[in-house]
Amino acid sequence: MATRKRLPKAERQQQIVDFALTHLAAHGARGLTLRVIATALGVTDASLLRHFPSKQAIIEAAVDRFGTLLAGDLPASDDPSMPPLVRLGHFVERRLQTARTHPALIELAFNTRLADAAPDLRARIDANMRPSLGVLRTCIMQAQVQGSISATVSVQAWIWVIMGFVRGASRQAEMSPADAWTMLRQVLVGQADLPD
Repeated sequence: MATRKRLPKAERQQQIVDFALTHLAAHGARGLTLRVIATALGVTDASLLRHFPSKQAIIEAAVDRFGTLLAGDLPASDDPSMPPLVRLGHFVERRLQTARTHPALIELAFNTRLADAAPDLRARIDANMRPSLGVLRTCIMQAQVQGSISATVSVQAWIWVIMGFVRGASRQAEMSPADAWTMLRQVLVGQADLPD
């Protein structure tokens, strides 16, 4: 058996958390065991427990990482002089870049199996998503007041459109985030040339 290089503690912890995040997104919470994590990383179960006191602590760290990654896309401030569609565009482009770098984000955000297997985990993920939804809601409402986008479509429906678009565009690596935003903006302002 080949020996694994000993990683610095912070690096190993990040590796454990990133694996847990990816596994949760793909398979849910039920299949995530210390053995699965250890085998995937080429370490022992005992080694994992030197970094985290329990499997639950690893899951919590993964959900915290999810929240940290999402928070990194949020606007630093809500500059009222910047038009809402410009702010929305910056947010969408950053979220697409993050989603392409960390594909598990989108999968975890939309993972419905977590509600059945781990309702408290789903609740924490939803709580991490609320600030992003708040940004979307604010930008949409302000754009509707300005007449930039249709007010006949509900704010919630626009949020679903944007979230679905980001989910789909995150898998289109050949399209730049800026080009994806241009396409989404055309939909929002009613200038899209959609197929029948």
